[in-house]
Amino acid sequence: MAKAALETVLGASTIESLVRWLSPEVRESLAQQHSLARRAGRISSPPVAIKRARVCRVSARAAEVSIVAYCDGRARAIAMRLEDAAGRWLVTTIEVG
Repeated sequence: MAKAALETVLGASTIESLVRWLSPEVRESLAQQHSLARRAGRISSPPVAIKRARVCRVSARAAEVSIVAYCDGRARAIAMRLEDAAGRWLVTTIEVG
């Protein structure tokens, strides 16, 4: 999920494949960032590699994840909150740095 979100923010992939796992607010935010990247002329991004991920269970129905991703020789931080929604994980917050 983090890799796909970073690729979306960088303008490469579309958000349609992620819709099932995103809250409406997160979906709207990523779509806006994707649109801005496309307007800036980004149509593809270098390969994204996830190097580290740490999960902290904050309650029985929620977890927070911090991810370190590398893209184009640069480290990027990604933070996500996932919540249990009808038996599946739903991303309710995401921050891409």
